[in-house]
Amino acid sequence: MPQPRSGVSLYKTGILFISGILLGRYFVHSLPAFALLCASLTLLEAVLLRLRARSAASIFAAALLVSLGGLDILSDGSAPNIPDSLSLRTVVVAGNVDDIPIERPGGTRFLLQAVSWTDGLHESPLETRLEVSIAKGPGAVKITYGMNILIAGELMRPPREGNPGEFCPREYYAAMGVGGVLYVRGTARIRIRDTVGGSWYMRWAVIPVRAAILRTIDKRVDGEEREFLKDLLLGERSGISEQTRADFLDAGISHILAVSGLRVLLIWAMLDFLYLSLRLPGCIRPVFVCLGLLFYMALTGAHPPVVRATLMAISMLLGRHIGRRANRANLLVVCALIVLSINADQLFDVGFQLSFVAVLSLIHLMPPFQRGISSLGGAGWAWSLARKALRTGAASLVVSLGTFPIVALHFGRVSVIGVLANIVIIPVAAMCVVLGFIVVMSSLISSGISASYGALLGLALHWTLRGAALCAAIPYSAFDTLQFHVWDAIPYYALVGIVFFGKSISVSKRLILVALAGLNVAFFVAPESSKREGLLRLTVINVGQGDAILVEFPHGHTMLVDAGPLALSHDAGRSVVSPFLKRRGISRIDLLVITHWDADHAGGVPYIIRHFGVGHVLLGRSASSSALARSCRGAIAETRCSVDTARTGRIFPLEPAARVYVLWPPAAQPTNPRGHLATSNEGSVVLKILYGNISFLLTADAEAEAEGAMIARYGSSLRSTFLKVAHHGSRSSSSAPFLENVTPSVAGVSVGLHNKFHHPSPEVLSRLEEAHAAIRRTDRDGALILESDGRALWQVDWRSSDP
Repeated sequence: MPQPRSGVSLYKTGILFISGILLGRYFVHSLPAFALLCASLTLLEAVLLRLRARSAASIFAAALLVSLGGLDILSDGSAPNIPDSLSLRTVVVAGNVDDIPIERPGGTRFLLQAVSWTDGLHESPLETRLEVSIAKGPGAVKITYGMNILIAGELMRPPREGNPGEFCPREYYAAMGVGGVLYVRGTARIRIRDTVGGSWYMRWAVIPVRAAILRTIDKRVDGEEREFLKDLLLGERSGISEQTRADFLDAGISHILAVSGLRVLLIWAMLDFLYLSLRLPGCIRPVFVCLGLLFYMALTGAHPPVVRATLMAISMLLGRHIGRRANRANLLVVCALIVLSINADQLFDVGFQLSFVAVLSLIHLMPPFQRGISSLGGAGWAWSLARKALRTGAASLVVSLGTFPIVALHFGRVSVIGVLANIVIIPVAAMCVVLGFIVVMSSLISSGISASYGALLGLALHWTLRGAALCAAIPYSAFDTLQFHVWDAIPYYALVGIVFFGKSISVSKRLILVALAGLNVAFFVAPESSKREGLLRLTVINVGQGDAILVEFPHGHTMLVDAGPLALSHDAGRSVVSPFLKRRGISRIDLLVITHWDADHAGGVPYIIRHFGVGHVLLGRSASSSALARSCRGAIAETRCSVDTARTGRIFPLEPAARVYVLWPPAAQPTNPRGHLATSNEGSVVLKILYGNISFLLTADAEAEAEGAMIARYGSSLRSTFLKVAHHGSRSSSSAPFLENVTPSVAGVSVGLHNKFHHPSPEVLSRLEEAHAAIRRTDRDGALILESDGRALWQVDWRSSDP
């Protein structure tokens, strides 16, 4: 039949084009080399096979498609990165505000179409998009779309992942067409040159409507429900808490938080209803719906996921209008090729992968379920409702099956309960979208009507969030997939193919594929080896403005020193340290050290204690009655860990070849020179690890007074190969006499990017340079991983293959 053949042909076209993108991205990095490679391979194949004219034409056509894909990724100028010479420099950038600024409690973010930059001496062109992040400060300036501004800040390339295996922001920014990031400390460093710019359509139509919707939401809804509704209506999810995101992921309904095909189809249905209510002429129906979808796309910021969904919806709508039922497979491939032709980096965006693979799954895996469900039951309303519920569940199941490898790779966690959760929660979430727009539109007519619908909306939002939390709380509702690799997807999809299309595969091939899939599952379930035998491995985990240090000893014992910060919407123990440990195949911590009770050190400890086996806990001497300290002690009591208080001279011989010494605090509560009890920083636990000829000094937040006392007590015995710089590089620590006694070869600074404390201090960095220490910073270098065999120390370059 012609239609399936066409679909297969277009699939081949898409596969060849994507192969060229992958080849250009990972293997061949210059246009001349790529062209030469394609031409050589094509010629070699033609000569070796001595092909007939028709076969040769097919090969040349395939080579052309691969070449076009490579040309697309290699010549894509949609997101030119800023030059390396400009990265980490403070400059003044001129440009136009290119989207709707988002104001959050911590500051403002928006996209800037840069035109030029200057350092005060000369001006140079800079034609790229920048994400501008402005920290709140005095002299607030209201930034709006279309403004032409001069703005001073620190310019840098988009950051890479902070720890091995984490999400890579640089790839995300590239897919969004953003080539750099500009950090600005306060709006006092902004000068407005022109207030009228950009598209008149955005200024006079989109932005006023968006602002009106946001005002109505703020007026009618409170709390987490308000932030959730902003995401449902406008795709604005920056205010959604980390807990809600985790609940939706574990419940298998995280797609609700993205403006994707489901949301666009719902808007299409609402536009159709509005069209029928207004009794407009039939000939303008497709125009009305298409314009409405395009307006909604602009309203949500025209980000790639909504652009893709809108493009597909408009194509389907136009296909129906001209009287031809569009082949969904063909339509999907055409839309993918259009998106990739505009920006090839979209191929590496998780949203692109999820949306297209989800539709592919529905096209190819859903028909058997449809046939089976349609044959069930009778003609009554109860049977009809049951069949609809089954179809919803079946659609959720096939999408979950198709997207499992992508979710496993990108999110490190896959839901088991998602099929059932989607049946219940998706209809309620859809009702929230409809009620949300009703509340917004009715507010133009009557405040009373809007308030009535707002009460119903608040209830629906509450139960959507509550339902997600309940599903996520069910034991074993989700499982970790942090050790799932790209190559694991091959036997997985082979197994899916056997199940759904096994009739067309021979018995021998099916047995081989099943064996491969089973072998892959065995490797997937078995934890990977954490490191080479006989090595000590120390990792300063990148937790932002805080501390978390993992030590893996040669024979498998582990020590974790602190667990990162805790804030209102962020728990580093859950979101950073726990995934890192699981990727390393670690389920037990033999020694957990809480250096002191500051939230940037002990914040993630309760989560770690409750979710990992902890053998022994070592506490600092500083007392605290804070909520965090109570939470830590409560977690220790719940899990019945053995506890000890740190004191000078304590030795932990975790393994015969490696020892951990407690250097500070002393047995008595430390005091300052005036006899007053010292701060928690002065009472921080300081550890020294010895392994052969290599030593590590971990100083937590110890300050100058504690350093002086340690110099008096230990002197040159403080000498260490590696120094974890105290207090994130604060000027109150790392005194010159202390560094003279330590003489580190490598100094690691655990610090957050553009933190409000301005850590690390230039004075400390200067003192470290004078001590001839190699400085490594987690804010710029990511996690610092060091390995030693007891004779030498070296750094693991885990980012070496990154672009």
